[in-house]
Amino acid sequence: MIKELFSKYDELCIVGSAGILRGKGLGEQIDKEKNIVRFNAAPIKGHEKDVGSRQTIRSAKLLAKSNCIEDCLTHDLEYLLVKHTTVLENYKRNLKMNFDIMEYPHDKLMEYRDMIEYPSWGGPEIGLVIIKVCIELGIKTKLYGFNTEENYNKDDYFHYWGKDNETKNWHMADRLISGHDWVYSRRILSKWLKECPNLTSVT
Repeated sequence: MIKELFSKYDELCIVGSAGILRGKGLGEQIDKEKNIVRFNAAPIKGHEKDVGSRQTIRSAKLLAKSNCIEDCLTHDLEYLLVKHTTVLENYKRNLKMNFDIMEYPHDKLMEYRDMIEYPSWGGPEIGLVIIKVCIELGIKTKLYGFNTEENYNKDDYFHYWGKDNETKNWHMADRLISGHDWVYSRRILSKWLKECPNLTSVT
């Protein structure tokens, strides 16, 4: 299903959740991209200036358990990959939206996840897995909001929606948050950007 879905698109803009997007004012530029992928419960509402307002695909395994579902859904959304589909069907109906709800393709995503060399104790985040999908399918892909070895700033907020009073020094727990090794993720992404001609990063 993943291969069939993503093969529909010859170009994709993938918007990550990193705090590097905060205050950059890239929303208008992102909205001009052809097709846009977003993740999890990364909100759009209230952050349009920095992250734009459009989306084509959202991969959000546990969105049904989020308390900000309406901040993540838009009328131009085409596909939502999610567990607990009944909850999202209710939101879709109440908000009068027309996107297709697809059962989260865990097993298929794991096939691509297993292609990524990663420390045995952790696992790559969904953003990295979807980027790998695009690389394998030869899709022209542009990234916004992903940390690399080149752009990483330890003083950035962890997420672009971080509250003003949250500590910026989250790097102290760099390898512990969400079970991902963010140091290794940055290293992998930097390597891919150098090796894959179809992959570029704006931030």
